[in-house]
Amino acid sequence: MISSHCIPAALADKWICTEEEARSAEVIVATIGSWAELYQQFERYAHCDDGAIAEGFSESISLLLAEQWTDIPQVSAILIPNPTFQRFIIEHIDETVPVKRLERVGKNVRERCLSGLEDFCHKIEIEVIQVLPHSE
Repeated sequence: MISSHCIPAALADKWICTEEEARSAEVIVATIGSWAELYQQFERYAHCDDGAIAEGFSESISLLLAEQWTDIPQVSAILIPNPTFQRFIIEHIDETVPVKRLERVGKNVRERCLSGLEDFCHKIEIEVIQVLPHSE
């Protein structure tokens, strides 16, 4: 299934997630280990972002935001000019993320935001605040 919030509407009808892509994405996206890999899988599988695949992206994104925040300078050159990728990350801060991890993400964006990413950090913080009461 296609998640139209991740790709332009003009492409949504043309870019269909095949069964093969869905199987591959489901295995890969929950085990993303770096920001560079996240961007690579975003480009490869964003059009498959639904169900278990979306949950896998949420798991990987929340772990990166919580545990690999110090590595964010490596991806800032991609993040700053790419609102679609920023929105993709923010939309995966959801109720499937454990509370302790959400709290750590919130602390990272409040206390360790990089110059040029202030708007992105603020949006993440707002999302964390909205999701926290509904989290596991």
